[in-house]
Amino acid sequence: MTNIPPDYWQSPPPRRHPEGRWIWVVFSIVLASGAMALDPRQPTPMEIIAIKVGGVPLTVEVANHPAARALGLQGREALAENAGMLFVYPRAKRLRFWMKDTPIDLDIGFFDDQGRLLEVLSMSAYHERPHYVSSAPAKYALEVNRGWFAANRISEHSRLELASPLAAW
Repeated sequence: MTNIPPDYWQSPPPRRHPEGRWIWVVFSIVLASGAMALDPRQPTPMEIIAIKVGGVPLTVEVANHPAARALGLQGREALAENAGMLFVYPRAKRLRFWMKDTPIDLDIGFFDDQGRLLEVLSMSAYHERPHYVSSAPAKYALEVNRGWFAANRISEHSRLELASPLAAW
C-alpha cells in the first residue's frame, strides 16, 4: 500500500486569469452597442437625394423604413427653403400622419405609385392625432415647409421625379 499525501484529494486553488476579465468587458460593450443599434428610437442616418416635383428641384431625406418613418421630422426646429422629407412605402395605401413633437408647420403632398400628386394638406405644429390622412392610396408622402407647394405653383397631378427607384420596407 502506498502512502497518499493528505492534500491529494483537494482541488488545486483556482487560477486567476486577468485577461479573462477583459474578454467579459469587451463582450459586454459589444452586446450593449448591438442593443442600441436595434433600438428604433435611436435616430438613424437617412439617405439625402435630389428630386423634382412639377419640375422644381428639392433636396430631401428619404424615410424608407419603419424607424425613419416613425421619427420623421420630430424635433426639427427649421427646414431649409427647398428641403423636405420623402416618406416611401413598399406599396400604395391610405397614409396617416401626425405632428407629434414637430415644432414647425408643414405641408404634406401625397403621391400615388406612379408619382402623381393626389393632394396637399397643411399640417399644424404639435398636432398629435393622426389627423392628416390621404384620401386615396399613396406610395409617397412629401413633407415640406408650409406654403411650398403653393409658392412653387405645384398642383394635383404634378409629377414626383426620382433619379432612380427607391426601395422601401
